[in-house]
Amino acid sequence: MDDSSYNLFIMTEILQTIRDITINVDTCMDGQEAIEKVMGNLNESIACDYNIIFMDINMPIMGGVEVSLIVL
Repeated sequence: MDDSSYNLFIMTEILQTIRDITINVDTCMDGQEAIEKVMGNLNESIACDYNIIFMDINMPIMGGVEVSLIVL
């Protein structure tokens, strides 16, 4: 998650160009949206669990540190 659409685009492109690995990328623009996506998947038992989450520390609404404390 990042509040910069350019940074999200670059990170998505980098992750999707890794050879021999299929990576599904999901993005969000703030910490609250990230919590809703992660908790929504947990509550709905969706088979799309997140293996890794990249977060910006300084985000609007809620930063990466606050999100980590809530989700963990």
